[in-house]
Amino acid sequence: NGGFEQDQESWRCVAVKSTMNSLTDIDLSWREKQNNYFEAAIAYCELQMPEYAEAELDKIDHRAAQSVPVLALRLIISYSRKDWSQMKTFAQTLLQLEPSNPKWPYSDGYATARIESIT
Repeated sequence: NGGFEQDQESWRCVAVKSTMNSLTDIDLSWREKQNNYFEAAIAYCELQMPEYAEAELDKIDHRAAQSVPVLALRLIISYSRKDWSQMKTFAQTLLQLEPSNPKWPYSDGYATARIESIT
């Protein structure tokens, strides 16, 4: 199992558990590095420092950058910046990845309403 899983409570990212037999030291180091970037991004987001949070997320390898937790954090950052079109884009991507999660159509609808109220 590769990738990341979403922690429903805090949007925290945790490496998928695997046995040491299936992971090489390089894989483990890679996963730890990606998780460290994500954790730093969460901390910056909690400190209301979206530019730094995005800078940390930009360090995440492309293989993990399209995971639900990373995209969800980007959605949160776009909400905090009131960047409704970016928020809508992330919400739509998340809806494709997790169609049964009610947060994504709600986020998409919210961003759409904000866009329409501006125009």
